[in-house]
Amino acid sequence: PPTPAGRLLTSELAGGFACRACQQLLNTLWEELVEPTVQAMERWLATGCVASVRKHLMMQGWSVTDDGCEGAGFRSSDGTVWCLLQDPAPEVVIQPELAEEYDPAKDALILACERTLGANAARVAAFLHAQRNGTRARQRNELLTGEACKQAACCTS
Repeated sequence: PPTPAGRLLTSELAGGFACRACQQLLNTLWEELVEPTVQAMERWLATGCVASVRKHLMMQGWSVTDDGCEGAGFRSSDGTVWCLLQDPAPEVVIQPELAEEYDPAKDALILACERTLGANAARVAAFLHAQRNGTRARQRNELLTGEACKQAACCTS
């Protein structure tokens, strides 16, 4: 169950990984949509952060961890270095119920999504549409998704 210390860590990590979580989710949105119209993007984003983070981050092996960061990443107030890493063979794929267990690091991804994409979905969809500059559907564009997170989703990490 959540504790005051766990909630504080969740909030810290959400702030530290807001842009990275946002961008990874937008990369997935862009790869999945046959044609990224404003309406299609708004529908994709409307599935909500809990479902999106579980399906597109956790089930794809993405996690916030303090293991394997090798000194690079976000430093929490207790001095621990955290990073967002992808495990190519995550345990959560074998045991999907793990994605539903409470953990401050897992909750941080959901909170990061809620603070960025959840709070600014319409702005993000409009920004992506206006700024795509010929980027075709399903063509990866890290600059576009990164700028969408910074400018439209208001992430600061």
